[in-house]
Amino acid sequence: MLRPLTPADLDALMALAAELHAAGVYADFPLYTEQARYILSELIADPDTFTMCAVKGDELIGAYIGEVVPDLWVKVRVAVDHAFYVAEAHRGGTAGIRLLQAFEQWAAQQGADVIRPVVYAGVDNENVSNMMTRLGYANAGTVFKRSAGQCAY
Repeated sequence: MLRPLTPADLDALMALAAELHAAGVYADFPLYTEQARYILSELIADPDTFTMCAVKGDELIGAYIGEVVPDLWVKVRVAVDHAFYVAEAHRGGTAGIRLLQAFEQWAAQQGADVIRPVVYAGVDNENVSNMMTRLGYANAGTVFKRSAGQCAY
């Protein structure tokens, strides 16, 4: 079942964030739980932000947080995500697709011209990218990262 996130979901959402972080591209850095909790609580409270979760029974198994923003370069409103994650134990079902479809519907209602979910968490990017292609999305680029300590100046 999908439902909006509420402040009462913060503990479960932080547990999900910890799983995402442990498997993600920033796992080498400690999770800044106080900051994440604060930002998530602000996003949940913001009526202009999409904050939806998937639950199975009483368990929060996935979440999608996003918003519609103006593009910097062209007169286009873009629906972007801040977080989109389904717990590893619950992947392969429909929770992720249902969360994405709910975001798409919400974004259209908000007047978005483009929906731009990002696949870069490091959590099975290839499978997620394949799913996104099957859902009609086109690959629009690649995200790179490198430690600033590795830069030679």
